[in-house]
Amino acid sequence: MLKLKFQGLHETMVRCVNAAPIIDHLFANGVIGDDDMHWLYQLRDRRQQCRSLLSLLHGTGNPRAFIELRSAMQQHAYLQWLVTEIESFQNESVQRQKQRENQQPGFMFFLKKK
Repeated sequence: MLKLKFQGLHETMVRCVNAAPIIDHLFANGVIGDDDMHWLYQLRDRRQQCRSLLSLLHGTGNPRAFIELRSAMQQHAYLQWLVTEIESFQNESVQRQKQRENQQPGFMFFLKKK
């Protein structure tokens, strides 16, 4: 669900986030590898760097990717408003995912008559 929240706020993230310290945190915590880190640092445009980082995270199978992204953002005072926005963000995709997670599968038991 956190992944969907970041996806919904993608444009805001690209506009407002300096990705360099985020990249360092994600590398230090094993979310991205050294090849990805070097590739991202070669991108000189700040917005392109953030856009590429988010795209990379969306494509990774690492279940901690967006947890660590949020953790990295929490360490920077200038991003606290955005962390709060992420926590409170609700869109239709997030709401549908919540509903699916809250639905318990029904079980039916059949008794065989003798």
